[in-house]
Amino acid sequence: MKSDYGAHQQELENQKDRLLNSLSEQTRVRNLRLGLIKLREDRSLRLARQEEERDQLNERLDHLNRLSAEATEKIDRELKIVGNLKADLEEKRAGQGEQVRIRQEIEGEIQE
Repeated sequence: MKSDYGAHQQELENQKDRLLNSLSEQTRVRNLRLGLIKLREDRSLRLARQEEERDQLNERLDHLNRLSAEATEKIDRELKIVGNLKADLEEKRAGQGEQVRIRQEIEGEIQE
């Protein structure tokens, strides 16, 4: 009877060890799954954050492109104005040169 009791006790110990090992394995698998879920959530958050940053950068780039286009248009207008002023000045100088030449001719005729 003692040997039956000892064998039964040993069988119970073995069952207990198997149950503990099974529980330990289940806990390990559960923790791995939770870790994987956490990694996926972190990745999703990181991707969402990167997408938001990319959208913000694209908006800033669009804004800078608009500013650049406006600045280019303004420079073109100002260059046109400068070109017109330069042409007017050259025309005025040419007219003054013509006046000087006429005056010199008149003075030359008077002196003769």
